Amino acid sequence: DKDLAQLVDASVRMCDSMKDVVYDAEGVEAKFGVPPERIVDFLALVGDTSDNIPGVPKVGPKTAVRWLKEFGSLDRLVAQADSVPGKVGESLRASLDQLPLSHQLATVKCDVVLEEGPADLKIGTPDDDVLRQLYAELEFKTWLADLGGLNEVDQEDGRDSAQYEIVLDEKALSRWLKRLSEAPLFAFDTETTSIDAMRARIVGVSFTVAPGEGAYVPLAHDYLDAPQQLNREDVLEALRPLLEDPDQEKVGQNLKYDCTVLSHHGITLA
Repeated sequence: DKDLAQLVDASVRMCDSMKDVVYDAEGVEAKFGVPPERIVDFLALVGDTSDNIPGVPKVGPKTAVRWLKEFGSLDRLVAQADSVPGKVGESLRASLDQLPLSHQLATVKCDVVLEEGPADLKIGTPDDDVLRQLYAELEFKTWLADLGGLNEVDQEDGRDSAQYEIVLDEKALSRWLKRLSEAPLFAFDTETTSIDAMRARIVGVSFTVAPGEGAYVPLAHDYLDAPQQLNREDVLEALRPLLEDPDQEKVGQNLKYDCTVLSHHGITLA
């Protein structure tokens, strides 16, 4: 979590378990462009939609890094906001009132009083019976199998070997379009920015042709370290023939909503 980068110092490291990378202070600066002690200032400027940190409109990571290197800190930047030129300078000055809130939201509180001490957090002996019941309820079949609680039917039907793919390039998209066109039936869904179909903006589409197999195509995810994504209009145009073909059977959940959202892109779901 990028928020935790602010805690890195001479005795604290940050581990990215997804990429198997451990960051020290130099690593944090190499990754974000600012040292750990400026991470909160950085996040206050760029914002973070996942944490509801508003940030400054039109200010991205590059601009935030340049300002913090030039002015030294968010406080000094705010004090000299009138000297910042251009549209981003106007945006900065318009955001001065909410910057303290953004800074507060980005700050990890280290003075929270905890009732538990280190001794209370020691790993105890697991209760296999309780875990077996919980894993069965939540369908954690691999863990359940490790406890010897997976029945033979579940082991044989392969339901715990689902294959899902995030589509980020044209080659993978073409492969899935071929699978969709050859399938007698496929399910699809749109991921959007709102439950209001008249205001919603498509940020991704997902589809499947068989149980345990599916793909998600992110199209407009906007967050720090978001991957390079396919062009939204190009993907929707590629899907148009399948979505508008009345002979191509398709299913979905809340298709009336999807029909309205797709119509904003000129696609008539059939």
